[in-house]
Amino acid sequence: MAATQSVASFGRIAVLGNVSAVLVTINGNGASYATASGGLPFDLTTILQQAQPNNADPIHPSDVVGFIPLGLSTNGYLPTGIAFGTPTYTTLPGASVRVPQTLATFPATIRLGGIGASAANHAALNGEVADGANNDSFTGLLIIARGGTNTV
Repeated sequence: MAATQSVASFGRIAVLGNVSAVLVTINGNGASYATASGGLPFDLTTILQQAQPNNADPIHPSDVVGFIPLGLSTNGYLPTGIAFGTPTYTTLPGASVRVPQTLATFPATIRLGGIGASAANHAALNGEVADGANNDSFTGLLIIARGGTNTV
């Protein structure tokens, strides 16, 4: 018997025609990789601010639904298991009636997995890069579905 399948919901109004991707490159820049806290930490704020079309509403953190790696990292690891943290906001100066806020941080982590025991300096197939300073860089597609879940 075949496994049961269902269509996953992105949230409020996101539909197939409402999904887009942003081509991003993430560079470890010596950040401390920690397996216990989710892998390589990075901030998506600048990416969301730069990726929005001119005169469009900003990309809301809840609209980010995934990451698809486009190949291996510079050191030969496979980026996988992205996790999004809780965004923070800054109140803009001069606010009176409405309090406009701007995205201050949108933390995320991603794991870098081994590709097999035969590759030099790599863990077994289910292994992960060692904890410590990481200078890997990798490219992938950040998947955006406008009309996210309203949870952030």
